Amino acid sequence: MVDAVLLPFNDKIIYDSILIPYRIRFGRVIRQSINDSFQRAKLRFGIITSLPISNKKIEQSDAERLKFYLKNAQNREIYSDEILELINKNEELLILYHQEMGKIFSRTIEKDLRKIGLINGWFAVLEGILIASGRTQEEVEQILKEILLPEKKESLFISFN
Repeated sequence: MVDAVLLPFNDKIIYDSILIPYRIRFGRVIRQSINDSFQRAKLRFGIITSLPISNKKIEQSDAERLKFYLKNAQNREIYSDEILELINKNEELLILYHQEMGKIFSRTIEKDLRKIGLINGWFAVLEGILIASGRTQEEVEQILKEILLPEKKESLFISFN
């Protein structure tokens, strides 16, 4: 945490070159709270790059909002109703939901595969389930062609371990 003076200059925000730091450390809970507040403000107003500050809300697309809601476990819990509303509203958002959740699940799957000694391979995740793996991306895609309904292909997440 620092004290600083922010100044408008040529449609940019600058500071007066003096930063006064505080000797303070924030614990995990406080850091998370500050980050959550920042993320909510960023979603509503964007990143403020000029002064004076406008209180006008920026218009976020449904896809951007869905990505924010899915960003972490806490957001997924807090915004569960909003997530359901968005994915029920639009087929493209349902596909985006599955892709984003695939990324999330793939991190856990990658760690689990490394723990058991599987490295340098590709795998596909669908709705949180590991459904195919292989030495190359092409090998995984060929397996998927043989076992997966075509309409599910857009919801897949393929990753390298």
